[in-house]
Amino acid sequence: MTVTLSQRQEACARHAVRTVAYFAANGWAPTAVDVWRWMDSPAEVFTLGEVVEAMEALKVSGRLVMNDGRFCFPGSERLIERDHAAFRDARVKMRRARRVVAWASWVPGVRGTAIANTLAWEHTRPEGDIDFFVIARTGTLWFVRLCTIVPLILLRARPGIRRHHSIDFTFFVADTHLDLSTLQSEPDDPYLAAWIVSLVWLVNDGVVATFNKANPWAFERFPNAAPLTVAWYDRVRTRPWWRYSVARWLNPIARTISMQRFPPAIRSAMNQSTAVVVNDDVLKFHVTDRRREIFETWVNLCKQHGGDIVTE
Repeated sequence: MTVTLSQRQEACARHAVRTVAYFAANGWAPTAVDVWRWMDSPAEVFTLGEVVEAMEALKVSGRLVMNDGRFCFPGSERLIERDHAAFRDARVKMRRARRVVAWASWVPGVRGTAIANTLAWEHTRPEGDIDFFVIARTGTLWFVRLCTIVPLILLRARPGIRRHHSIDFTFFVADTHLDLSTLQSEPDDPYLAAWIVSLVWLVNDGVVATFNKANPWAFERFPNAAPLTVAWYDRVRTRPWWRYSVARWLNPIARTISMQRFPPAIRSAMNQSTAVVVNDDVLKFHVTDRRREIFETWVNLCKQHGGDIVTE
């Protein structure tokens, strides 16, 4: 069916298609609210009502399929079925994540801890990991990582050992190195920007506001995506930092132990790209980096469904 749209409605629909395409590139099916919230660099800031109207027009014209409030491209209805199962699994993982963060918050030097990646989006699988992002006081980064990783090793809870709901602390930064723009991939990295904005903070001693201000480039891409906050009963109380001096003193020892224990996959990828970064300010261990793959899939889906992206 042909639907006549005004120039503004057409622009809104085009951005809506781009957003649905980005979710599809990740294997997800968004709701209309998701589409409004995660519009990437829209030419104009559209209201939620305008986005809902655009989504309805796209559905009526056959360019999108809607079921149970979620949208996908025709032929991709399986994504909607996956999303229902993913949401149920995310509830289980969220409870486990909070228990982990509760004890990790006692590690001297921890200033902020957030749930990251698929769990932050509530799109998980039982065999998927629970990933965390940690902000540590300068001079304690290696100590914080060692103290959060060792209990997981002893409890056999890390990926590759635990089959379901494994836990991994994959990304640490010092509180003097909060700008993550240098870790973007080329030619464009919507994934890292969305990753930053979607973080779900469970521990925050006030550093999160500084972190958000240090990454305005990420929030500018998604003007409708305000930083997330969790309910008071899901927050973890920040701990006294008087033990900070102990952590700083032990940091060089933790660095030596960690460097000696790195597996071959990390050693071979270390500082070769923005996927695995190892220094005294950033510890990032994303050995499997799908950002380029997701970006290319996104571009192809946009071209296929009428939400073209201009790339340089």
